[in-house]
Amino acid sequence: MSMEEIGGANTNPSMLGHDDVDEIQTQVEALDPSPAQDDKLQSLSKNKLRKLRKHDKLLENRILKRQKERELRKQKKLRKSLGNAEKFLLAEKLRKAMNSTSTPNIVIDCQYDKEMTYKEKTRLAQQLRRAYSSNKSADEPVHLTFANLSKDSEFFGICCKQNDGFAKYIVDIRDESVVDIYPVDKVIYLSPDSTTVLTRFEKDKVYVIGGLVDETTNKDQSLKFSENHKISSARLPIDEFFVPQQGKGTLKKILTVNQVFDIVLEWYRTEDWIKAISIVLPERTGFLPKNISPIQVIDSMQSSTLVL
Repeated sequence: MSMEEIGGANTNPSMLGHDDVDEIQTQVEALDPSPAQDDKLQSLSKNKLRKLRKHDKLLENRILKRQKERELRKQKKLRKSLGNAEKFLLAEKLRKAMNSTSTPNIVIDCQYDKEMTYKEKTRLAQQLRRAYSSNKSADEPVHLTFANLSKDSEFFGICCKQNDGFAKYIVDIRDESVVDIYPVDKVIYLSPDSTTVLTRFEKDKVYVIGGLVDETTNKDQSLKFSENHKISSARLPIDEFFVPQQGKGTLKKILTVNQVFDIVLEWYRTEDWIKAISIVLPERTGFLPKNISPIQVIDSMQSSTLVL
């Protein structure tokens, strides 16, 4: 078979398209397998052979691309499956903690939302999400309650708007006050203005974190509420375990709701105040741990303050 018979007598090699290449390749493959076949292939012009090689390369790349795409789809499906399994396990762990009578009870009191601006409510809603996220990922979650939070309130709507799936959080959402939910003698209201220093968290107590943000914090607000309702109060032992470095850092001890919650979680995990407070009080604030053993600090606290 001559070159003209394969490529066509009037074929311009530079004008060959994919259809032309396919035709040439078909004709070449149809040649009898004999020692003369190489000579017949060589009868093709260099341009036609180059186009054939390019076409073969394109086919090969297309096959490899499809194989890679199939593999990526399999990996994506596997990751999704593993992710769903992980979410399920976390949710089950959280439900178990919420249903257990031996799980520590932590309450975030949302009664102060009526005194906040929309922006401040938005910030508090974000802090509730972070606290819930910390509890969900904790090795040993606590029983978390959002008190004074009516599902008909504006603040609940803000929480749903700011946080995907808020209404389905695995958390107790109660519209009652803490004094209507728990026995008063079991409640400890955490307040930075309290004169009582907390030495440890007890599992049979209910610890309440006031749902306040920086802009709306009126001095003694949470303390006054606890005093008016004859509830015990306590503050975190930051001053007892940390010392300010003058001229360094912000020296601010203002903590967000989720930061206080994180301290509680970490203390339950380690029973170490320095470790628990350090996770939310970085060195840039200017506070460093005191060079004193925790036992000495606790002894000093117990001799001068009420142990809760």
